[in-house]
Order: sequence, then structure tokens, then C-alpha cells
Amino acid sequence: MKLKPLIITVFIIGILAAIGWKLTRPAPRVQEPDSLAGEKLLQPDLLEKAEEIILQKPSEEESVTLKKEKGGDWILPDYHGFRADFSKLKTLTGNLLDASILRLVTRSAERIERLELGENQITLKSAEGSLLWDLETGKRGPSTGLFIRLDGQDEAYLADLSLYLDTNIKSWADKKLLTFEQKEVSRVRLEFSDTGQAPLDISRAEPEGPFEISGPVEGETVKQEEITSLISTLLNARFNDVHSPDEEDAEGARQNSRDIVLGLFNGDSYTLSIGRRPAEAIEVEEVEEGEEDEEKEDEEEPEPGPVFIFYKSSEPDNYLNRIMPEAALVFSDYTFNQLPENREKLVEVKVEPVVEEEENQESSE
Repeated sequence: MKLKPLIITVFIIGILAAIGWKLTRPAPRVQEPDSLAGEKLLQPDLLEKAEEIILQKPSEEESVTLKKEKGGDWILPDYHGFRADFSKLKTLTGNLLDASILRLVTRSAERIERLELGENQITLKSAEGSLLWDLETGKRGPSTGLFIRLDGQDEAYLADLSLYLDTNIKSWADKKLLTFEQKEVSRVRLEFSDTGQAPLDISRAEPEGPFEISGPVEGETVKQEEITSLISTLLNARFNDVHSPDEEDAEGARQNSRDIVLGLFNGDSYTLSIGRRPAEAIEVEEVEEGEEDEEKEDEEEPEPGPVFIFYKSSEPDNYLNRIMPEAALVFSDYTFNQLPENREKLVEVKVEPVVEEEENQESSE
């Protein structure tokens, strides 16, 4: 066999084999066009632009709207304008910022419907009300994460997201209303109108310094532990219910309240009117001799109304002044029970020892 024809034959066979391999080899895996796989679920710049956050559970017809004020606080416009619990909001947004999109699941409308998207919905809007970002979550993934849809697009993804969405608006309110610290308090004024005693004014010259009675009061000193304990109780008080300001219990508390003023080193002051409706007096009916008063045995002792605190700030634009006309706030009995009944609870009187006349004479002899 001649060498030249053999070389040509081998060459032709090689070309045909290469063409066959190229035609039959599997196509390389190409990422779906416009896939968000590998990206963060929520970009920080979008959250920075957000002035309104809406949380929804469409199936339960529940929603919470949070709005950002100029000072940076988030409030609940649909719930008396209360400040939102910042720690709760930080946990929610932290989970969204930390989550990543794992993979594209489907663009099929039929498959998307089976993922039950829309169980929870979170929407971010700008100050002008335009849509910045919208998230719908559905079923959990086979091993981890949640199926999601962004901005209503016709595609579903799997994200490594763990999310509990609380749409109970009452649980979003920050129930601790005073935000300053105890070391910022420079003076305290307490009224004892129900005892007939004069108000007690105490102050201190520097943060965390000792309190002293304002004005020269010979022989009286402030019980430091008692006053710091009282301030701590007032600063940490959290309301547990909201009533209408014109409700009977609220009106009764307002009419039977005592004022406590907390002044700060920066010049601001807060007045707390604390009270409760007194227990109603029992009407005693005269019973003829020999008759048994069965009804009297069944009567229960009347109880006072719930404890209310009415706040007022020296700053006209303070949000406490804005919400007080709309809401009467109920606090625990503990807060009321910690109030000093009289000035002797907070002031210690130094008593000079009395020396009898006979002892004086003996000492002189």
C-alpha cells in the first residue's frame, strides 16, 4: 500500500471524527440570562433610600406601615404615631441584608403558582412614594431557605433567608417612651398634693453626682438610693395597653394624678402625671334589726382603675406631645406602687441628740 493515499485517508477520518465529536458533545452550561443568582437579596443603598416600609400578610389581611421621620426615627403612622421598636426593625432588615439569592428556580407561571409566593410581602418606598423594592416569600426550600419573587417579576428564586414577619401593629410600638439615660437627669420635682406636703425639689451639679435638696434646708439630706431607684423606674416604664383619652378610667386617673418633673442637663424637661381612678366607695344600706344582709356578703371590694402616665415635654415638637392627645397609656401597678407617698421616703432628717439638763449640770461640775 502506498504511503500517500494512507496519510490522506487517515487525515480525512480525523476530520470526520472531529466534526462528529463537535456535533454530539453536550452544550456547556450557561447561566440563565438576567439571573440574580449569587447576588445579595437586598442592597444597602436601597434600604438607605427607603422612607417607608410596608409589611403584609395578604392572606390574613394584616399589615404594618413604618415611616421614617426627618430625625431618623421610624414611627407607626397608623398606630397613634408611636415610635417603632428599633431593635425589632434592625433584626428584620439585618436578615434581609445578610441573605443571598442561591439560584433561579423557574420562570414557569404554573410552577411559580405551586411555590405559594405572596405568603409574606415586604415593600420599600421612597419619600415620594415610588417603589424601590418588593419581596414576596413562599414555601420553604427542600433543604434550606425560602422561595421568593422580587418586584413582581415572572421568575422565582431560592434565597438563604430565614424570616418571621410580624404584622401585629401593636407589637411594633416601642413601649419605652423616655429615651434619655439616668445620668442625664439634673433635677427632679415631686408633688405630694394628696398629702398636703409642699413639693420636693432636688438637683445635682454634674452627671452621676449626688442629689441635694434645692435651697438651704438644715438637717435634711436626700436618700440617694431611693431617688436613683425612682428615676430608674420612671425611665424603664413600658406601657402595656392603650385607651381612649376620654375614657372614664383615663379621666379618673388624670383627675387623681401626681406630677413628677424630670429636668435634664441640656435644659429639656419632661412632666409625668401619674395616677389612677380611685376605688369607688361602697354604699352601705341600713338593715333593719333581725334581717340578714345577704347581699353585703356577696359584695366584692371595689378596685381602683388601671395606672396611667400622661407625658409632656418642654419641646413643643417632641413626639410625646403629639401622641398624648390621641392615646392614654396604661402601665403596670408596679410603677404606681414605687412612687413615694411622702417626702420622708426620699429625705432623711438628721436628728441632733438631746442632752438632758441634769447631764449638762453633772458635766459642768
